[in-house]
Amino acid sequence: MARIESAYYFVGREKEMDWLFSKIRGVGTKKNNVISVYGMRGIGKTALVHNAYHDKGFKKNFTHYAWVTISNPLREDDLLCSVLRDFKSDYPTSDSARPLQGMRMELAQFYEANKVNKSFRCLVVVDGLTTTREWDLVRSSLILEEYNAVLQVFGTVRNVELRPDMKEQANQILSKCGGIPFAIIDISGHLASRPRTVREWQRSNERLNLDQLEVNPDLGPMKATLESCYNSLPYYFKYCFLYLSIFQEDINIMHRRLVKRWIAEGYVRGIQGSEAEEVGERVFNEFLSMTIIQPTRYTAITSGRVSSCSVHPLMLEVSTSKAIDEKLIFMLGHDNNTAALMDTIRHVVVRRNWRRNHEEYKSMNLSRVRSLTVFGEWKPYFLSCDMRMLRVLDLEGTEGLRGHHLRRIGKFRHLKYLGLRSTQIEYVPKSLGKLRCLETLDIRYTNVKKLPSTVVHLKKLRVVRGGFKSLQVGHALSDTEMGERIGGESWGIGVPRGIGELRALNTLGTLRIKKQDRRVVQELRKLTQLQRLSITGITDQNGPDLCSTLQHLSRLQSLAVHSPVSYAGLSLSLRENSLRSPMERLEVLKLYGHLPSLPEWMSGLRNLSKLYLHNTGLEGLPHDMDVLALLPNLTTLLLLADSIMATRLTFEGDTFTELQLLELAYLPRLASMALEAGAMPTLKTLQIIGCNNLNRLSVEDGAMCKLESLQIEGCDHLRSLSFQGAMPMLKKFQVGQCNDLVLLGFKTGYMPNLETLLVRRSNNLCVEFEEAAVPKLKILQIFGCRKLECLPLGVAAGQDTWQRSSLVITAGDMPNLESLLVEDCHELHSMSFGRNTMIKLETLRIARCNNLAELSFQIGATPKLDTLKITDCHLLKENAVYGLDHLNLRSTVIE
Repeated sequence: MARIESAYYFVGREKEMDWLFSKIRGVGTKKNNVISVYGMRGIGKTALVHNAYHDKGFKKNFTHYAWVTISNPLREDDLLCSVLRDFKSDYPTSDSARPLQGMRMELAQFYEANKVNKSFRCLVVVDGLTTTREWDLVRSSLILEEYNAVLQVFGTVRNVELRPDMKEQANQILSKCGGIPFAIIDISGHLASRPRTVREWQRSNERLNLDQLEVNPDLGPMKATLESCYNSLPYYFKYCFLYLSIFQEDINIMHRRLVKRWIAEGYVRGIQGSEAEEVGERVFNEFLSMTIIQPTRYTAITSGRVSSCSVHPLMLEVSTSKAIDEKLIFMLGHDNNTAALMDTIRHVVVRRNWRRNHEEYKSMNLSRVRSLTVFGEWKPYFLSCDMRMLRVLDLEGTEGLRGHHLRRIGKFRHLKYLGLRSTQIEYVPKSLGKLRCLETLDIRYTNVKKLPSTVVHLKKLRVVRGGFKSLQVGHALSDTEMGERIGGESWGIGVPRGIGELRALNTLGTLRIKKQDRRVVQELRKLTQLQRLSITGITDQNGPDLCSTLQHLSRLQSLAVHSPVSYAGLSLSLRENSLRSPMERLEVLKLYGHLPSLPEWMSGLRNLSKLYLHNTGLEGLPHDMDVLALLPNLTTLLLLADSIMATRLTFEGDTFTELQLLELAYLPRLASMALEAGAMPTLKTLQIIGCNNLNRLSVEDGAMCKLESLQIEGCDHLRSLSFQGAMPMLKKFQVGQCNDLVLLGFKTGYMPNLETLLVRRSNNLCVEFEEAAVPKLKILQIFGCRKLECLPLGVAAGQDTWQRSSLVITAGDMPNLESLLVEDCHELHSMSFGRNTMIKLETLRIARCNNLAELSFQIGATPKLDTLKITDCHLLKENAVYGLDHLNLRSTVIE
């Protein structure tokens, strides 16, 4: 299931938008708890709801949101997982399977925990419903009272200025699009990629043959338009486009998987000095720009690279129709022509919904099959000896696959791509060595611990991905998640001697080296084409050999080295005197293990953009920080789990000028941190997590001037948090488990764009605001600050002009606040809202404030307050809540 979030300019449909807004205000009644938007494919149903879904005025009606795109066939576990990930910010994002019953219980517990809150409202958009069975499954699985069901996803139209001599052609082209939005978008994207001349547009106009629309009414105007755009693609683009039909609507396609498969099929080849990978990347990006595929996930904030995508359903329909008509692809579980079973088949796809009929499978003509892709349950008979021309075997995520099922793998001599990722396979047969054409072997996230000795015969092998990341730093992250972030693995895959003979390798990871195995490390120096290397098990014995090897790997762009903390392997492999030829092309460096000081040569890594340090125990500060500050293109810096041993960390002005993401996590010795004026001018995200001894954080005026998100969690001894200047771009500020922090003050003009403030589990904290300090604040949550006595607004922080133990809110302080939550603040005695205090406040929730005895609202205090919920405030009786008659509440709970 894919979720795509994008902001776009929505043109037209004002009447429909007004209708949708009027209906949403009625949600919650028995009559309107389900809203359906119905219409023909491509008319813009999803665009309509998507625009409303991201509208601020629309979203304020709900506390939680989920967007679900229906898979084909619909699976309950996918449905529940998608909803839970959207509803719960702390829900695991790993792709590992979770028990269905467990997810049902998690969702039930989520509603159980919030059901007493009448302000608790959830929006679930279900996109792509086609049958009543799917709706019945949605209704029974989500156990919600409110649903929204729509179809399809839509994009945007951007107006362009045309010369007068081109307007006639443009008007004719638009008329042939039949007013269907996606057809307009598609042809616009096509025209944008072509020369802007009258003749070129005339040719495009001629390709949109009006006669085709008349003689082929089943296609409809939009499908005909899309097919015309397909016909105008270069020939090698057409094969790549048709190949997309293998991945149906419910498939989230990994970027690297798609490109490698294109290459293996021969649809993408190196041309004019460019390698096949570069050409494949260009095709992928071209498809993105043409909206043939749409991004579903990006890499880290600083990269922006699309790591996965999905095919737009309309483009998928065209691709599938063309691929089947041309007898290029046969899908088991799809409405193919049964006569095609005896035809020549190039690509076989076993879909999850196919009933696994052995007799039907045997009746197929498999002699010319070039690729086999299996989704769902694996059956041994899928791999037929008749597939003598097989080039691609992609079993990623297949259920029930075991090593002995591949014992005949060596018979497929033309195989170039073998994808076994995320399966339960426990070993790879020795017959693998007979696949002399193999280029990609992906056994990531499997139980394979060692490659067979015969792998050294695969001279054309370019990519080997293996190992299972399982390194943990703290309770906040799972093993797999932490492994992903630091690049360190507790175990990888073992390789045989002779690995150095695989001279074509450009990606190898994660490689597990035995403690005293020096020969394998030495052999790696022969792999001069390596661009990405991840290696674990570096010790005192083999560390110097790795150092020598790295001098020969001049093409490396990404390097991850893991060394047990008890060894000096990391420092030996990167030592100053031996590594005389730094890896100048290196862009990503991930280091795990003991490294007392950073070598000087690191400052010469001019292309390095991401640096992850874990358990390095750096002792050479400030020297080490000077080395890092000299990296001109460093955008991501993660200092994790004892990576530095210093007690004070200072970031000087005009340093780290390109840094966008900085995370400090589980650094127990760090006591103070200071950012001087001009430091990190482009930083967007700062995270400080689990630094228990950090007692002071100081930010001078002019530091981090573009910071958007600040998170400080688990710093129990933090006592001073000082911001000496404005942070004009800050939008989210989160403080949690800082029990020694006494005062959090907000001055006027310091954070003018702050939208979300979360203060959690900081028992001794008092929060104070100057007048209009946070004018754009929308969400304020104060949870678990048990000694919070007052939250004065409208006075300078630190002034003692207000009666303690009270929360007095006056006019104009937070004019845009929409949600206010105060929980577990046991010293709070009273709350008062003055006239015109919070004119946009819609939800007020107060819970477990045991000493709260009075709550009052003046006339006009909160004109839009819709939901008031007070729970477990034992001293606050209903007769102690004043001014309720001034409010137009939809829901009031006092218990």
